[in-house]
Amino acid sequence: EEALGRIGFLALLAGALALLIAGFSGYVVANLLSRRLSRLDVAARRLAAGNFDERITTRIEDEVGSLGETFNAMASSLKGAFRQAEQEKARSQAILYGMTDAVIGVDRDLNATFLNPRARELLENSDPAFHDRLQEVLAKSRFSGPVTEPEAHAGDRIIEIRAAPLEEGALAILRDVTEERQIERAKAEFIANASHELKTPLFALQGYLEMLEDEDDEEVRKSFLKDMQAQTERLKSLAKTLLNLSRLDANAVTFRLEEVD
Repeated sequence: EEALGRIGFLALLAGALALLIAGFSGYVVANLLSRRLSRLDVAARRLAAGNFDERITTRIEDEVGSLGETFNAMASSLKGAFRQAEQEKARSQAILYGMTDAVIGVDRDLNATFLNPRARELLENSDPAFHDRLQEVLAKSRFSGPVTEPEAHAGDRIIEIRAAPLEEGALAILRDVTEERQIERAKAEFIANASHELKTPLFALQGYLEMLEDEDDEEVRKSFLKDMQAQTERLKSLAKTLLNLSRLDANAVTFRLEEVD
């Protein structure tokens, strides 16, 4: 009984010691795991704040270590993606700011959210009527899709407005078409004048031909023929001019360059 008592006492003592060691070991492991997870949490928060250089250093190859490696890979990938996005953003801004056309972005309430330098200059130098017309075009595009206003007058300038809806607003591209419209009007006037100029010699030739049928005097006939020849040359000159202009308009003219004194 004495021996059994000692064995029982030693067993209890060993059990208590084992529990104490296990508890202490568990506490150490849990504390170590907690600190590692806390470090991972801090790193994740810094990454979310934009610090893409944040990394996890671990020497223990376990689940938490594997999670740290995955975190490092994710941070590296995010850093590359963010750098690429920044480069694309810088490239887009360079294109927008370098455009000769005005670009305007607005939100749902038609308040300007983006203006490139050309748009800012155009709006500062235009009258309220043009601003109102621009607002109307943008509002229309929000509900009916892409809209084109071929001629909106901003003082003495003619502006073409192309507007399209966006998810959170609308975008408008404004192009100064004053010179284009002037050229179009000049072309229309030239065509009208050319038609008139072509009719004049044709009517003259028709009149001379009708008179030649009834004229027997050779001297008068010769005079008529001389005038008809002049009208024919006039027609040829007009036709040549029209042909040259059409070739110029189609960019089909090849210039010959040579040195001159």
